[in-house]
Amino acid sequence: FPEAVERATGREPEQPERLRLRLGQNERCTFLPNDVAAVAAFIETNARVRDKGVRGRRAGVPA
Repeated sequence: FPEAVERATGREPEQPERLRLRLGQNERCTFLPNDVAAVAAFIETNARVRDKGVRGRRAGVPA
């Protein structure tokens, strides 16, 4: 994508700082069994829940 932007505009686009930092981090991969309960347990154990969800709603509260 950056190459397409450069061809169209004549200049290389800058990556946002937040993205650049994220891309510089180590990649992690966890293999899970083909089992819904195992995947759900993994997500529940490893997810970082934020106080707010989409558009400021509290996470887990339906719109």
